[in-house]
Amino acid sequence: RISHKARSNFKLDRKQQAVLTVLMLRAPQTLNDILTRTGRMVDFSDTEEVLPVVDEMIARQPALVVRFPRGEGRREERYSHLLCGDVEMPKSMESAPGVTGNLTTAEIDRLTILENRVAELEKRVKALADQG
Repeated sequence: RISHKARSNFKLDRKQQAVLTVLMLRAPQTLNDILTRTGRMVDFSDTEEVLPVVDEMIARQPALVVRFPRGEGRREERYSHLLCGDVEMPKSMESAPGVTGNLTTAEIDRLTILENRVAELEKRVKALADQG
């Protein structure tokens, strides 16, 4: 009865569909956020594999994704979908460090390392589950 036609209507491959899904469900995301949150849908090996997928979605006509430059107190660019038309950079991204609050640079670095380790462990668990 119900058919999902996003892939055919937008001519997306599985990786593009996964990226767009994550961007639709959340606020602007970093490449690492996209990598981590698409883990159940597709298997990106690292952010270097995510970047060309996102860049292709930015370059299409009409574009499906927009890149926001690094905001004050942020280390990475953020990406958002354009399915609802052009979007402005959220005020929270311009001046506030967002979810990091009052964390120091060292704490942010440590958090990023831990997030990467968790993503890697999730991949390993998935691989083990697929084997058995």
